[in-house]
Amino acid sequence: MWSWLTGRRRRPGTQVPGAAPREGGAASPGDDVALTIVQDGRRRDVTTRELAVGNKLAGDALLQVLVERGLVTHEEVRAKLQRISDELYRPGGEAPKP
Repeated sequence: MWSWLTGRRRRPGTQVPGAAPREGGAASPGDDVALTIVQDGRRRDVTTRELAVGNKLAGDALLQVLVERGLVTHEEVRAKLQRISDELYRPGGEAPKP
């Protein structure tokens, strides 16, 4: 099971005090490390890109299951996303009203 080690940003290749060296999957130099995870005592840096892609894939999978089960349609999702976009991203930087 994955568990969070730290949520703060660190430079790739830096060690957590008292931690065992990382095994494989270490971030490349220049990657933005979002967090470090631990599984079975092994530590691994997760980049911001990996985190974003993982979140996107999880959201896509959830949406696909909901559509397949007939709980929501693509049109409903598109309409909801458009409404949220219209509310949050107003021209001229106006803040949305609560």
